[in-house]
This record gives sequence, C-alpha cells and structure tokens, in this order.
Amino acid sequence: MNKEIIKQKAIYQDQRIAEEFCNFQCEYCEGFCPSGYSLKTDKDGNLNVPKEWFEKMDALPSKVKKRFEKNRTMDNFYDVAFDVMNDTKKIVQSDILKISGGEITTNKNLINFVNKIHNNYLLVQILTNGLFLKKDEIKKYKDMGNITFQISLDGVTFEANYARTHNKNVTQKVIENIDYMLQIGLSVEINCVLTKYNTDKFLEFLEKYKDAKDFIIVPRQVRGEPKEILGFSKKQVSEFEKNICENYEKYKSILPPRKYLNRLIETMKTGEKKSNCYNPYYIISIDGYGNFEKCPCGLLDKKQANIIEGTVSEKEILISSNYNIKNDYENCKYCITQYEIINLFIDDEITEKELKKVP
Repeated sequence: MNKEIIKQKAIYQDQRIAEEFCNFQCEYCEGFCPSGYSLKTDKDGNLNVPKEWFEKMDALPSKVKKRFEKNRTMDNFYDVAFDVMNDTKKIVQSDILKISGGEITTNKNLINFVNKIHNNYLLVQILTNGLFLKKDEIKKYKDMGNITFQISLDGVTFEANYARTHNKNVTQKVIENIDYMLQIGLSVEINCVLTKYNTDKFLEFLEKYKDAKDFIIVPRQVRGEPKEILGFSKKQVSEFEKNICENYEKYKSILPPRKYLNRLIETMKTGEKKSNCYNPYYIISIDGYGNFEKCPCGLLDKKQANIIEGTVSEKEILISSNYNIKNDYENCKYCITQYEIINLFIDDEITEKELKKVP
C-alpha cells in the first residue's frame, strides 16, 4: 500500500523552535523564555543556558544530542527543527506549518530556513513579536507566495502594549512593520492578549486598522498565573463588551466571527470556558526538541514520545486515546485562543466563510 494513503492528516503543525530564547520579557510569559537562557553568547560563541538544559538533553534522543556536540548556536536549534519536520512528514500530512519560538526572528538566518521549507506546506504561518523584521526580508517573505504572519501586539499605543514591552520605540517599530506588511499585501493575524493595560482600549486598535485587507485582530484573555497580576477588572470587561457589541458591524472585516467574541466575553465574565475543545484532533504540537504534546496551548501534559526517536506512531500522533473534548481539565477552563475559531466551525456555530476570515 502507498504510504501516503495511510498518513494521518492534520490542519496545523504547531512547531516551536529554540523556544527558550526571546528578545522580549513580556509580563505574562508563561515560562517559554526562562531567565536562565540568554541570547548573549560566551567566548566560544555558544548561547547561554542554565544547568537544567543539560539535564533536559540527557533525556533526548542521540540524534538531537548530536546536533549540539560541537557548539550551541541558534543554527543548531534550527537543524533539530529541520530533522523534526522531516521525520514528522513521514507519518503525517499537515497543510499549515506554524513556526514560533521563543522569538523566532532572533535567528538571523530565519529567512533562509523558511525559504528551504516553505514549499513543503500549503501555508507557513510565522508567529513573531515583529521587532527584528526588516523591510527587505518582509518583501522576500511576500515573494515566497505562501507566508502569513501572526504578530504579537496588544495595542497601538505604548500604554496598551505595556505588558509586552516598556519601550515606546519598540511598540512603534512593530507597528511600522505591520503597516509595511499590509502595504505590500501580506496576510496578517494579530495575537492580542487582553490585560488590565488594554482591555478597555481595544477600540483604538480597531480604529487604526479598520480599512486593512486580509487582516484580523484576534483578542484572547491573559491566563495562568500572570492572570492574578495582570487580570482586567469587571468594569474593563464591560467596556470591552460594549465596544464589541456596539461596533461589531463597523469593524467586522478585521474581527473574528461574533460567536468567537461571545465565547471570549462569556469566559472573561465567568472565569470558565464551557465549550468543547477539539484542538488535539487537528493540530500537531511539537516542542523544539521533537517531543509530541497533547495540546498546542501548552496547558496539558506532554506525551512521553519523541518524533525523532521514532516513538510516535501514525495512530497516536494526533490524539491521545484518553483525551476528553469536554472542558473538564482544570488548566483548560480559562483557555481561549485563536484555535477556538476552528472549534466553533466543528460545532457548526460558524460558517465556512466566517472561518476563512482568518488569513
């Protein structure tokens, strides 16, 4: 039998690369950029890592360890990612590759890496904070023909974007890069985390980009431990709900479906998500070392299997047999992300046209 015929099929491969390294220190970072890691290098050019990194390596397959035998540069992490992608394609077909870090643009050779892999997928989505992108590189991504960007930005003012950066110039630079992407016709999705800094300022975000094409702003609430410090007030939630309800028709071309926003607002108000989640059925989530995870949101335990090691089979790569679509996992009760839009489609709550609003 042709091996291609029996491959598992997924919509997304959510692939993290060098996830410990980032050029931001977002206040709500949930551990993806631990302080023990640094983009600064030692005298031999090796990235700085804490003791636990070496302990992590001890548990990884020899093929992964071999990539770091001579040095520990950003290119080594991307070599591992390339191995992971090749090995994954042997047992599963993913139409969309989503790559992220950490901050993926800290790799100065990112554009060469993307150019090497992008033709293996229908679409490649790059999740980035957008700071290190340069106009000539953005143009090259556009010329590749199947690249779209997911930019992390919480607002168009210094105050609204404060949870991401305390530097006004950084916010302005990211906005300039987004504006250039839209100018040359690149598709852009904005990953906006709602906190006490921006929940009541969402309208100004929408107003700036109201005429943008192939563009969407997808808000989601701050979650996890950071929620205790950065959570919005009830008054702010009311303001957000009012702004959405009264202005949805005006801004609907750059907003997700109304049903998504209804679910989001209800979760913000009650503190509990009550809808089903099918994420593990259509998303392959893999960390920077080839470890398969149950969930791309990072809230469920990792599956003890490694793609490179060959311990993940066709039958188990997409879903663990004991996963329950009902929202009865403690960590998931306050989790809504962009993937909720696909959950809504599966539940027959939105149309295919509404689904396709997401670039």
